This record gives sequence, C-alpha cells and structure tokens, in this order.
Amino acid sequence: MSSSPLPETTTASTLLEVLKGKFGWPEYAVFGVVLIISAGIGVFFGFFSKREQNNEEFLMGGRRMSAWPVALSLVCSFVSAITMLGNPVETYLYGTQYLIIIIAFIPMSFALYYIYVPVYFRLNLTSAYELLEIRFNFPVRLVVSIINCLYLIFYMSLVVYGPSLALNQVTGFDTILSVGIIFVICIFYSSIGGFRAVLWTDALQAIIMIVSIAIVDIKGIADLGFSNIWSKLEDSGRVEFFRFDPDHRTRHSVWSVLFGGYFLYLTLFGGTQANIQRYASMPDMKTVKKALIINYVALTITIFLCTVSGLIIYAKYVDCDPIRANLVEASDQILPLFVMDILGDYPGLPGIFVAGITCASLSSVSSGLNALAAIITEDYIKRIKPDCSTKTLFNMSRAICVISGVLSFGFVFIARGMGDIFPAAISLIGMLLGPTLGIFTLAMVFPWANSWGALAGVLASYIFATVIGLGSAVEQAAGNLPDQAMSLSTANCVGLPNVKNSTNPARWDSWKDGFEDSSGYIQFVSTSYLFFPLIGALGTLIFGLFFSAVAQLIGINSDPPVRRDCISDCFIWFWTKLFPNEMARLMQPEDYKEPVKTSRPTTNGSLSEKKLSTISATSPPPPYNPNLEDRDELSAVEKLTIKKRKYDASQSFNTVRAETNYIIQLEMNNGLKTRLDSVGVEELVRQLDENDPLKKLRGEFHIPKVEVVTAGKEGKDGGEAIYLCGNSLGLQPKEAIVLLEKELKRWSEEGVEAQLCGEEGQVPWAAWDEVCIADMANLVGAEVDEVVLMNSLTVNIQLMLATFYNPTPNKNKILTHSSAFPSDTMALRSHIRLRGYDPDECLIIIGPRPGEELLREEDLISTLEKNADSIAVVWVEGVHYLTGQFLDVALLAEEARNHGVIFGVDLAHAAGNVQLDLHGWNVDFAVWCSYKYLNSGPGGIGGCFIHQRHLTTPLPRLSGWWGSQKSTRFRMDPTQPWEGGAMGYQLSNPPILCLATLRASLNIYARLDKGMTSFRAKSALLTGLLELLLRQRLPRAVKVITGQRRGCQLTLEFTTAPAKKVLEDLKGHGVICDFREPDRLRVAPNPLYNSFSDVARFVDILANLLNKD
Repeated sequence: MSSSPLPETTTASTLLEVLKGKFGWPEYAVFGVVLIISAGIGVFFGFFSKREQNNEEFLMGGRRMSAWPVALSLVCSFVSAITMLGNPVETYLYGTQYLIIIIAFIPMSFALYYIYVPVYFRLNLTSAYELLEIRFNFPVRLVVSIINCLYLIFYMSLVVYGPSLALNQVTGFDTILSVGIIFVICIFYSSIGGFRAVLWTDALQAIIMIVSIAIVDIKGIADLGFSNIWSKLEDSGRVEFFRFDPDHRTRHSVWSVLFGGYFLYLTLFGGTQANIQRYASMPDMKTVKKALIINYVALTITIFLCTVSGLIIYAKYVDCDPIRANLVEASDQILPLFVMDILGDYPGLPGIFVAGITCASLSSVSSGLNALAAIITEDYIKRIKPDCSTKTLFNMSRAICVISGVLSFGFVFIARGMGDIFPAAISLIGMLLGPTLGIFTLAMVFPWANSWGALAGVLASYIFATVIGLGSAVEQAAGNLPDQAMSLSTANCVGLPNVKNSTNPARWDSWKDGFEDSSGYIQFVSTSYLFFPLIGALGTLIFGLFFSAVAQLIGINSDPPVRRDCISDCFIWFWTKLFPNEMARLMQPEDYKEPVKTSRPTTNGSLSEKKLSTISATSPPPPYNPNLEDRDELSAVEKLTIKKRKYDASQSFNTVRAETNYIIQLEMNNGLKTRLDSVGVEELVRQLDENDPLKKLRGEFHIPKVEVVTAGKEGKDGGEAIYLCGNSLGLQPKEAIVLLEKELKRWSEEGVEAQLCGEEGQVPWAAWDEVCIADMANLVGAEVDEVVLMNSLTVNIQLMLATFYNPTPNKNKILTHSSAFPSDTMALRSHIRLRGYDPDECLIIIGPRPGEELLREEDLISTLEKNADSIAVVWVEGVHYLTGQFLDVALLAEEARNHGVIFGVDLAHAAGNVQLDLHGWNVDFAVWCSYKYLNSGPGGIGGCFIHQRHLTTPLPRLSGWWGSQKSTRFRMDPTQPWEGGAMGYQLSNPPILCLATLRASLNIYARLDKGMTSFRAKSALLTGLLELLLRQRLPRAVKVITGQRRGCQLTLEFTTAPAKKVLEDLKGHGVICDFREPDRLRVAPNPLYNSFSDVARFVDILANLLNKD
C-alpha cells in the first residue's frame, strides 16, 4: 500500500495477507532470541548470582545498582509499548504540536533532581508509600497503596495488550496467546531473578526499543525524503508548534502539551513505586543524579523518535488513510502496518521492530511485578506478620510476582474493549497516578499540610479525577466528544472496498463548530486527556491544603512537628525565607530521622520487660521472639547453640553467652523502634536519660571540655565534649586523683615503710593487688584465685604463651583469626619461631568470608575439627578490637576442649565491656588490659586468668621473685615454691599508682546495683539507639560494620568521606572517637559516663558534617 493507486483486484484482506506473509522465520528468530535472553537473565540472577538471595536483594538489588542500568530501566519501564504505539498516532492524526512535549522533560527532570528524588533517597524507602506514613499517618499510606496496587495490575494488562496487537497485525499470531507468552516470560524472570534481573533486562530492552524505532524512522525518511515529508505536512496544515489556544478541550496546545506533559511524565517518574524503587536502589545521591541525567537524554531521544515516526507515516499514507481504508482495526495498529510496508522485504528487520515493541511491554510488566512485590510485602505482610524471617519474605515476594502477573493477565480481557490504548492509558494515569503525585507533592512541599487534610484531599481528588476520566471515556465511546483529527484523505485508496471516501477539514479547530452548544457536562469531560494528570495532582494539592486548614481551624489536627527529612530542602529554604516564624512552629527544630510510624503488634516476653524496666520505667516492653533460632540473621552455629541452650526468659543478663547478648541486643533494638514509633527521637532520648539508673555515675568522671578538645575553635567555655572513645582510653574517675594523692602522700611521709605496713584503714603496698582482685574476678566471671593483676597486656600474652604453648613435632600449630591486634599476632609468631618452627606454616589464620566483615565461629570450628591433631592452641579476641564483634567464647572454648586443644583469649576489649564467665566457660587462659573500659588510665595494669584445673599442679612458666609464696618471699631463696593460684605467675611487685587508679574505677563498677547486668542493659540501648539513628539518618553515607553480637563499640565505614577526615571534623565539634585502619571510625558510648543525649547529639553532628560535604 502506498500513496499511488492500488491494483483494481486488491482488497484489504488480501493486502494484509501479503504483508503478514513477509513475517517469516528470521523475524520469529529475532523475536524468540529476545525472549530467551530475557528469561536467561532471570535464570542467571536467580541461580548463578554470587550475591545472597534475600528480600532486600530481590526487591532493591541490595541498593548497589549503578547509574546506567537504572537510567535505561527508568526510560523503558513506563515508556512502554503504549508509548511506542500511541505517540506516532498523536502526530499522525493531530500534527506536530505534540512534538514539543520533549521541552517539558527539562523542568520535569529539574523537579526530580532537586525536589522529589532527594527526599525519596534519604528516607531509604522500599515501599514509596512509607513516606506518606512518615509524613502523615497510616490511613493515608493505606489508601494510596491500595489504589496504586489496582492501578499497576490494570496498567500491566494494558501495556502487554499493545504488543499483542502488533503481533496480530504483522503475523496473525493470536492476540491472547501472545499476551500469555509475554506474561509467562515476565513472571518467570521477575520472580526468579528479582530486581537485578528486571533492571538488566530493562537495560537490554531499552536499547532494542530505541534501535527498533530508529530503524523505522531512518528507513521511512530514506524512502520518502525529508523535504517531501515536510512539504506534505505543511500542505495539510500539520506543522504548528505554538498553538496558544486557551480552550481546555483542545487536544494539543502549548498549554496541554507543555503543562499537561510536565505533569504526565512527572507523575510517571516522580509518583510511581517502580521508579521510586529504582532511585532507592542506588548507593549514593551522586549515582542517582547521574542516572537522572542519562534518563533525560534517553527519554528525549525515545519520545522524539516515536513522535517523528507518526509524521513519516502521515507522509506515506497522505492520500489513503489506513484507518478509513479498514486496513487496521484501531489507530494503534498503524505503526506495525507501516513497518511491514517499508521493512517487509528486509528479512529480520520487522522482527527487530516487533522485538522492540515486546521489550517495551516486557520492561513495564516486569517493573510492575517487582513494584507490587515491594508494596505488598512492605505495606501489608510486614504489618500483619512483623516477625517474618527474611527467607519467608523473600519467598512471599516471589509468590506475589506470580499471583500479580496472573491477575493482570485476567484484566487483559477488559483492556480489549478500551479502543485506542494511548488515550486510555493517559486517562488511567490521570485518574489514579495524578492524585498520587499530588499527595507526594503535598507531603514534601507544604509543611502545613496535615494528616486529616491529606486523607480528605487525596480521596476527593481520586473521586474528581475518576469522574472526569470515566466520563470522558463513556462519552467518547458514545460518540459525544469531538473528533479533533486533522485532514485524512482516502482519495487514492483505489481498489479497496468499503472505504470511507472522505477528507477531514484542514483547519485544526474546525471541530469546535459543532460543539459550541453542547452541555456543560460534555464541555467538562471534553477536557484534553493530557490535562488529566495535572487535574489529579493539583486537585490533591488544592483539596489537601483546604481540608488541612479546616482541620486546623476546628482543632482536630494533632500531628507532631513535621520532620525535616520529609520536606524538600529547597522548599525548607524557600518557606523559611517567607515565613520564618511559621516554619519554626511547624518543623522539628532538629532534623532527626524517625522510623516509619507503624503500630505493629508485638509478642509479650518477660525477658524484654525485665531488661527495659531497668532503664526506663515508662517504656513498653519490646517484642520477644521465643523462636529466635529460626531467624535468618543467625549463623548455623548460633542456631545450633541456641537450640542446645534454649534461653530461659526468667534468667538475667548474667546468662552470658554471645548468642544471649545477641538476643538481648535484638530485643533492645526492637524496643527502641517501638518507642520511637510512638514518641519520636527527642522524647525517647529525654525519657531514657531521665529514667537511666546509671545517670548519676556520669558525675563520677572527669568529662573533657569542648574548648580543650577543639582548641577553643567552638568558643564554648566549659561545655562538655562528647567522649565516645572509652574503647581506646577510658575517662578518669574523679576518685582516681584522690587515691593517687593518698598513696603519693604515703610515699612522701612513710617511704619504704608503706610497702609492708599501713595505718588503720590503709593497705600495705605489697597487698594492693589483692584489694583489687576480688572485684576484678567478679567482672570477668572467675574465681579469686584464678586472677592476677600484673604487667601490661602484651607482656602477659608472652608469659601465658610460654606456659600454654607447648608444641611437639606433630602438634605445633596455633589457630587464630585475621585482623587481630598486631601485638597478638606478633606474640604468636615470635613464640612459634622461638620454639623452632616456621610461623608461616604453623600459624593458621581464619578470616571473614568473601564479602563479609565479621568472623564466623563455624569457620574456626570447622578448621579446628579438620586440624585438631596438629593444633596446640586456639587464640581469639573476645571482642574484636576493629569490628567490635563479640565472639562466642563459650562455644569456641567448648569445641577446643572437646578436641584436646588449649584455648586462650584476649579480653582487652571485653573486660568491663561485656559479661564474661571465664570459669564457667572453661577457658584455659585469658589476658586483658585495664585502661580501656576499666578506666585505669594510660599504661594501666594488665590482668590474667588461669583456670583452676591448671593450678592444681605447677606448670612451666617464666617466673620472678613476686610469684613465690608470700610467707617465704623475703627469705630471698631462688628455689622457694610458687604462690598458689594465678598469683604465682607474678614476676615483680605490682605498680601501686596503677592499682590506685584501677581501684577508683572498680569502686564505680561495685556501685552498680546489678553489676554488669545494669551495665549491659544500658549498653545495649545505647548502641541500639546509635545504630538505629545512623541507619535511618545516614543510610548510605555510613555503614555499620559491627553486628548485633557486640559490646559498647560500633565500627563505622563512610562512603562519602575518609574516616580520618570525619574524625578531625568531629573533633572540631567537640566529639572524640578514634580511627583505625583500614579507614574505620570506632564509636563506643560507655554506660558509665555517656548519656543517650550524647548519642543523639553525635549522630546529629555527624549528619550535618556529612550532608555538608
């Protein structure tokens, strides 16, 4: 078919059969390859990807996606088959005015870049509608979520029906069968491969889509000639770019195309779950902005190519309109007909076009399926069943993909009766997504909008937009709306029967002549479909602000101050400039980020109630899950040991295994989230500080001053610094100077007489260590005779190894872990070498698994089991100095003992930090220092533990005079026997001044009502609050390395700045932490002297510093 006369015998059916006959095996091959590759990507990410398969990975790609695949996915997710089939029709029927819609992409992209996407990104959303609950309340979230679920299910049926029409037109392939095939492929790779499969298939499909339409345009221009095309467009009056007609009914005018187009695409890119999900899947805002720029360029190219193709088609069929010639059943089929007409003689090229149409549909459906999985999982399943494991959620998300796909397939039968797809899709977007964009805009632009106004406003807008959208569709089907198509001729359709031999008027506004006297209702529903998204969005804003004002006036608004992270930064600045006092009233004074305000049910548990009651009498108990061994977060060994030693909820914190600490930390975290849900950060911090039973102990320490830490830069005379460095050096107890001065005075007054004598109430120096040992033994869970205070940490490591590392030719290896403190590893290597062995062969070092930061006990145990015959000693750090991980010392000690291996542990970061039971755990020996959590001062004395079973018979040791029996020590006999117990390992008399400062700290520990139980209860809350605020306030800028099994320390890694720079910047604001390679910041709030306010202020300062950078 062409603009020249056709043979007399030609009929529409025979002509179509000729065209369909050109779609042969090369076309089917191209089409099939695209489907196979799409399915193959799903198989790869579902079965061969090295990443862990969990719900976060399935729905968000682990939030590590790069800009290019996300940008291409953005383009083709909603630039669908509807766009490829519908846009050419718009320019074919109505001229070039529609082409200027690409100008609207510029302000649309700026709005995304500066207003919408930064808010979505920093809230770290999975379901976009979480924002509505954070900003307003759950009913608003629920209404919008339900509406958009229905929209997605129906929209997917609409976009998949498009390529089925194309296939039917060019191949005769059954429409429903082709729809079924596309749905099956989509469901398969979306449910198997998850988000990453969707994104990478989208990227491939976007390229195919753009290439296919480019081929069509290039061939069309080559055949017809650009000048010939342009002259035919001008002759028909189609060339017009600045139609400033104010009539709202005019289909294409500057107003409808630019303003309506702006809201249409802003709705798609700024108000849909699928695209908001894509923004949140990237690791940082820099990547997001790069993706937005790429998306703008690709979107402009795609829409330009699609609209230009309609103009080429008009020039091709200027004298024989395929619609009136009955060569197509609907206008959406014009493009496939044109493709077969000009490309049918080139094997494979029509297949590329059909593949492009199919890809456009596949991408939209797969994005919709993944979006539905995220919405339903986050908005409904987690709320109904909050204790679901990650594995269960992962499987549910897959099931949702399948079920949603099947439901959407059913809606195809409704889509078949909707006529032209493009206007129908835009109407649907206007009715449902326009108000959705409006409610998001209301949330992040207008701080005085409240929950009542938002709910009433969005419902009113949905109703209003639906009335106009459905009314337009009904009246259009009844023929009551004007046909605004420009000149379409059938004058040259010779030989085709039943042709409507007519020509539309050339004047674009001639349609008005017959509709000036139509009813007001018809005038209303005749509004250009391009205005529908604008009407829906502005309707929500207008209704929402009106009802918000009403709610405020009648006194039913009880919303708390608006969180700053929910409002666009540029509008915070704008409104503050205009209304500073009003903004101060409306907004939170500090931009703490709170969790989503949910009211999830919790289970009762006496454990949680007991733990929290010691911290805050007003706190509701957090949930306790009695089946913690089923949690996916637990390793295999943790699950096994919890089953073996089921936690008794009636026990106190003194049940001190690592998995118990893990459980308690999880429960504290859950309790904090519950409290945050109801009262917010500021109130929670106030309550925690007010009800803190340890708060008075802060007054027992000297807190560094800000003016000293910052060298006066802050100008805060006398203000206290935020000291979070007790893991490196504890603060000075105020009693330390008192005890030191007392002993210094004795030295000045008594001299050597103080060594063995003392006035009433005074301890002879020779017995000073005995005064401290009982309290120290209590802190580490030991019998008094198992503990000795002496030397420094590294010296004690060497001494203990001298006794306990006794290698033989067959049993000479030491098993340890990587990244231990250098002194530990150096001591181990030196002893191996000293005994005549090669450290490189005899030191077995186990590290974290690839891609992980923390050690797994099962890896140490597995290595021990395999090499038990050759391993002499197992050596670990109880709490890892770098990561803060609290290893399951009890389990490792038990396994070592079962295999006849000596077990030793470095407690430098554990003593005074976590609860220990060295005797009960059957640890063979342990060492620690006292200047960290035990606050004994720089160079403080060290400690050693030796289990009683090694004290019954003398073991080989490096000995000294002070290790001999006290009763005979001053006989000066070098052969006299050792003192019994661990005291027999002393080399020389203890440093009195070091013991005095240690005594001051132990006195504070002794005043804890419940000992380390009280300490650990507050510590779990401090680190829980710290982690919660960091993850919510700085979800991408800060990575928390430390897991839930921990003491006071959290180790942080930064994605936006070097840790050293962060450390210096924090110091400049009166915050003291410490840095360790590789590029880590260690933060350790100590329950004895840190408050919950310290934690909140630290996060606030850190957030301001990182956001400023």
